[in-house]
Amino acid sequence: MHILHLEFETDSTRDMDLRLLEYHSYFLRKYKLPVLSLIVYPFPTTVVKSPLEEKSGNEVLLTFKFGTLCLWQLSAERYMRERIFCMYSLLPAMGGAGARLLLRAIDEMAECYRGNDLRLSGELLRFTVLLRRAERMPLEEKRQVLERLSMWDNLIEQDPKIQQMRAESRNEGIQEGIQEGIQEGIVAMQGAVLDTLKKRFPHLAETATADIEHITSLDALRPLIAEIAVARDETMARRAIDAHLPH
Repeated sequence: MHILHLEFETDSTRDMDLRLLEYHSYFLRKYKLPVLSLIVYPFPTTVVKSPLEEKSGNEVLLTFKFGTLCLWQLSAERYMRERIFCMYSLLPAMGGAGARLLLRAIDEMAECYRGNDLRLSGELLRFTVLLRRAERMPLEEKRQVLERLSMWDNLIEQDPKIQQMRAESRNEGIQEGIQEGIQEGIVAMQGAVLDTLKKRFPHLAETATADIEHITSLDALRPLIAEIAVARDETMARRAIDAHLPH
């Protein structure tokens, strides 16, 4: 048995390998199981190289090996052909992901997760986040796919079980292991917040990364992106982040 730690990274970040090592150590200490650390890069950027080595002079004190997965280098058609459903939510970032393929993927996900609305909502959420940021897809094709997703989003939002579980999640916090798809969606949304912050206020991004990682509610992360985008200065952006931090 192993622990798989996935870290979604949309831009080249200083000390990314050190941050990954920090998480790796945390999971190892908590679960006492081997940890497989993997950085997932949805979009083209500078990729951190493994391994990370800590040295004292010529002596290697620590070697930390981790994996990297560049989604834009993968073939969306291949994963569709082989029906690898666990990768379907990542298809919008892969090569060859056009409207026709993605629309078919949505239908196949709906069929695969029939009767498991919570899993489906998590998969479609991650799918949507990546689609909105996919720059290589023509706007008209992206619009077609987003229209189809909006139909599913309405159905999911109105489902009583989904509403109940999301209400419990807001009241009690995200429980460990409750739903893999939603947790990964949160990570992707945190990345989108950081991307917006880096573009507008790079200095603040360096100091606020840890705070944003502590915001684990989608209801807080969604408006935070817009608030940072319209903030007049770093002070206003900092206040927006503080307002959404859990108490």
